[in-house]
Amino acid sequence: MQQSPASSLESALNKTETDAASTLKAGQTVVAQLKKLKRTASLGQLKDLRAAMQSTEAAVATLSQQFANTRDGWTFKDEEYFSNGRFVTELVDIARKNGLEIFERDGRVYCFPIIVRVSPAERRVLLNKKAEARVRPSVLIGILKDNQARPSQVRPEQVIDVLFRTYSKLIGDRSAEADEKVIPLADIYETLTLRPGSGREYTEQDFAQEIYILDRSGIRETRNGHSLRIIPSARPGQERKALLAVAEDGGQRWYHGIQFARASEERS
Repeated sequence: MQQSPASSLESALNKTETDAASTLKAGQTVVAQLKKLKRTASLGQLKDLRAAMQSTEAAVATLSQQFANTRDGWTFKDEEYFSNGRFVTELVDIARKNGLEIFERDGRVYCFPIIVRVSPAERRVLLNKKAEARVRPSVLIGILKDNQARPSQVRPEQVIDVLFRTYSKLIGDRSAEADEKVIPLADIYETLTLRPGSGREYTEQDFAQEIYILDRSGIRETRNGHSLRIIPSARPGQERKALLAVAEDGGQRWYHGIQFARASEERS
């Protein structure tokens, strides 16, 4: 029986899983018949030998047919499914039914603190930067829940340290005037990804999410006593160098730049 082109990946995989279970059962019957045949031969029960061979042959034929049914039953157009956005739609729908906060923005899926990117050609996803080939929606949702339960790999203390070191390089002059200069976050990101190919490994969206996590943490002072000010975009979505992050509630957070000042001066 052919699958409808509109079938979900979950239902298609469920059918093939059921078919494979039937094939496995047929395979177990083959094993049982082969054991019986072997025992008949080992004992020299010539009267039963031909009947054992016929029973084994019938079991093998059943197995072959059952496997053919399993193979031919997989008609799911997986490349089309991944390319046209149906995978994201199904994943978000099933996730929400299972109580997982998940949001789709511009073809990406956000499940705080994870960005899920779909790779249609490879039939897999990237969870932040880690490749994941287990893409059955119900299974992937379990993986996302497990990841959420673990401590985030993004440490705000490390993010603010990297920001300060990059900011310091960009302003050059360490005078008090330069020390409080606002630097666009887009310029910070460009400096962090100067190495060829690094922009593919560490995207602007990755960077924006790290800024959001830092902002959310409330950490505003470096280890060497400089305080950070994170400057939101004055015109969300319109400012040329504004970066967009997606919050854990699905809302949008636009960030423009950062500014460091000596904490002691700021408090005076």
